[in-house]
Amino acid sequence: MALSFPKKAYKTFIHSFPILLLFFIAFTGFDLSFLLFNVSFSFNFIYILIFFWILKKPERLGYGLVFCAGIINDVVQNFPIGISSINYMLLCSFALFIRARTLLPNLLYDWGFFIIAILIISSLHYTILTIIFDIPRCLIS
Repeated sequence: MALSFPKKAYKTFIHSFPILLLFFIAFTGFDLSFLLFNVSFSFNFIYILIFFWILKKPERLGYGLVFCAGIINDVVQNFPIGISSINYMLLCSFALFIRARTLLPNLLYDWGFFIIAILIISSLHYTILTIIFDIPRCLIS
């Protein structure tokens, strides 16, 4: 049975929505920032997107697209090329690990593992950027 054009277009849009959202966030550099008890918190929304779609439907969000989104994010946020891609691929590997380990999805286990993965990835991101930007520069005068 052939689908009508509106149903086919809707199905195509729903199937490609994670990719569109991934590149929209990568091009805009969107992150969640909020103030709680006079302390500013910032969270990279793209981590949630990648972790969720790799965990639930990995065929909709390819690893090559995630890597390219990391390169785009590096250019937009003026990071050394490849830093965000390494972080996103590491997050993909954490999500694949938890996907392979669990037979039945458990929301509490998924979120707990997500928090651990974010702590590891954020500390790695901070360490790499600190090492890169703390190199003394000799300016020739």
